[in-house]
Amino acid sequence: TVVRLPEIEFEPIPNQCINYPLLALDSFVKEKNSLQRFPKGYWETVELGGSRDRTNNVVRNALDNAVKGTKYFDPATGAGQYLLKFSDTASGCIVTDSTGITVNGLPKIVISADTLVCSNNPAVALTSNYALNDPNGKWTGPFVTGSNFDATQSPKTKKYEGFYRLKFAYTNPQTLCTDSSKLQLRIQTQPVVTISNPKPYQQCENKVFKLKATT
Repeated sequence: TVVRLPEIEFEPIPNQCINYPLLALDSFVKEKNSLQRFPKGYWETVELGGSRDRTNNVVRNALDNAVKGTKYFDPATGAGQYLLKFSDTASGCIVTDSTGITVNGLPKIVISADTLVCSNNPAVALTSNYALNDPNGKWTGPFVTGSNFDATQSPKTKKYEGFYRLKFAYTNPQTLCTDSSKLQLRIQTQPVVTISNPKPYQQCENKVFKLKATT
């Protein structure tokens, strides 16, 4: 009996970021003529960056661990260009084909800011390794406007307020991969001094000025 072999047809697999969840690979392959999926097909990794060298630890890890349970791809395995092989034996004969997938790394984030600020300080500029006006970066958190932290908005009910947790997220405009980093700021409430003498306060020459103040 001559068995008509199914024809494998792949759909493009979108680029992944290393912090993406597992990707169901079967949703990107179908039989060319019937347009049906291959429920019993299985996947394996055959190359990373054009290499099959199992003496290379990075390559060996990709070959062994990038595909989970023969059906899912794990982007957390690492950044790079992967070649995946798909096989199916449902017809009684094995058919195979291969397709590629790209995994991109995350943008590097370095943030710096004061960890303790005074409640009467002007707005503190929250900085990172990206320009303050870069539209791909965003600060969020209490008392944050744009890239500034305004400590004067604190309730000032205790000597120390906080910690206030702030987050900076950045999206690489080329890969669209996003990462974030967090920092904690604490606010030291400054005492409010009130002078209770009449205004203006006058005193005769050679007399002692007696100033009254409360905090």
